[in-house]
Amino acid sequence: MPREVGRFTAVYGTTLAANVGINSGVLAVIGRDQTSLIAAFVIATGVSATLNFLGMKFFAFSSTVP
Repeated sequence: MPREVGRFTAVYGTTLAANVGINSGVLAVIGRDQTSLIAAFVIATGVSATLNFLGMKFFAFSSTVP
């Protein structure tokens, strides 16, 4: 159980950093108008949600990870 908590925290921390980084990167590339803000939010959220799902499935709660 403590291992899963650590892995869970690591996955969430990593995906949070990915979300912020992708959001910032997209805004740096396409600008900061209203449409760009929405696009950056959607892209960053989609990528981080996908990474979060995969991390939880294959790392945090996987029975094969030692």
